[in-house]
Amino acid sequence: MAVRGKQSLRLYLDGLKVAEAMIPQNEDYTLTTNAPFTIGAGIGHHLNGALSDLRLYKGALNQTDV
Repeated sequence: MAVRGKQSLRLYLDGLKVAEAMIPQNEDYTLTTNAPFTIGAGIGHHLNGALSDLRLYKGALNQTDV
């Protein structure tokens, strides 16, 4: 699970935080896009398998929620 908070990006695997990076304080940094939202596909990459549990949240989760 990837979580974008106000000041950091966090990556969780099986409920455990495995990576964290601070968000640059640069106005050029944004996750906003006009591209369609896709799950399991990206530029040159496609999921070869199945998703069994997918959840989308409106806000960032804290470590307890994960």
